[in-house]
This record gives sequence, C-alpha cells and structure tokens, in this order.
Amino acid sequence: MKNTLIYLHGFNSASVDGKGALLPDKQKLHLLNEVCQQNQVQFQAPNLDYTNPAVAAASLVEVAEDLALHNPSGDITFIGTSLGGFMAAYMGMRTNTAAIMINPAINPSLSLRGYIGPCQNYATGERYLWTRENCKLFIPLKQALNQASGLPRTLLIDMGDEVLDSNETLMKYRGIADVHKFPGGSHRFEHIHEALPIIKNVILSTNNC
Repeated sequence: MKNTLIYLHGFNSASVDGKGALLPDKQKLHLLNEVCQQNQVQFQAPNLDYTNPAVAAASLVEVAEDLALHNPSGDITFIGTSLGGFMAAYMGMRTNTAAIMINPAINPSLSLRGYIGPCQNYATGERYLWTRENCKLFIPLKQALNQASGLPRTLLIDMGDEVLDSNETLMKYRGIADVHKFPGGSHRFEHIHEALPIIKNVILSTNNC
C-alpha cells in the first residue's frame, strides 16, 4: 500500500486554498507533491491553526490514525519547515513515525514571542491576535520532545538561516538525528532540489519507524 508524506507549514503560513489546492507560490510543496506522485506516495498538506498547538496536534493524530486504519501497511512521514519542522518532530514522536525537519524551530515558546500582538497570515490574509499565552502553549510539546529518544528524525538545514540560529539547531540535534547541512541559503531553505533525494529515501523506506 502507499506510504504517505504529510507536510506541515510554518507560522503565519498555509499550504492549500479554500478548495484544498496547493497554493501556487509554494515551490517546496509542488516539488514534494511531484516526487510523491512519481513514487506512488500519498501527499497531504493540511492548513494548521497554531494558536493552540495541542489542538493542531490532535487533528494530525486523527489523520495518522485514519491512515493507519485504512492503509495499515503504509508508512507515514511528517515533514515541516520552521515551526512546521518542530511540529513534524513532535508528530513523529506522538505517532511513532518518521520526521523530516527543515530549518526547524527548536524553542517556539521563546522564538514566537517576537510576534506577540496583531498578526496577519501572509498566505491567507487572516488577521488575528497572537499572545504570550499562545507562546506558552508550546512548552508542553517541547518538554515531551526533550524526553523522547531513539526517534527516526532527519534534519535539513541551511547554515545561512537569518531567522533561526542554525548552529544552535545543529547542537540540539547532533547525535539524535540524521543531519544534512547546506552552506549559505536562508530560512526559506534554498537547497530543496539538493535535498529531494534525501527526502525521497526517507519516505520510500518501509517500516521507517
């Protein structure tokens, strides 16, 4: 049966429009979808509401459980960028599946404080208020991740990330993830083409957890 790749977008972003179609300007999404189509892998890219990460995680657990019920021999891989990379690692832990983290946030309860106040999702235009309490909701997820070990995780990181400290991320995941670092680049991750063979290898591996 088909394996499944689930992409988790970053903060203040989205993956699909109101009809469920991939947003046209999301190059990484379209490349990942193309790789999945070429290799008979199911691709999902849900829009997530990060104002309550526990609720977002619960919805993803339901997706994973439904896939396991209807496709028991297929493997699931979570992949995400920035805050989505953090969530991919967390969801891999929650569902005992593989995770691919691209320029991931490692301490969102702190890094997201810079957005406290009125926010607007640049992909959907939605306006909302981001609060200190929203930031604190990520603390239990980080604590759970810190206690986990032996998880199948792959780290893809641009050393030129101007938003998150790439060296701090490397220190966090050294020895506990399959690390692939690329010189230069940016937080948007400029090396997706070079990383596609790595991603393909993970999602096509059977029993990857």
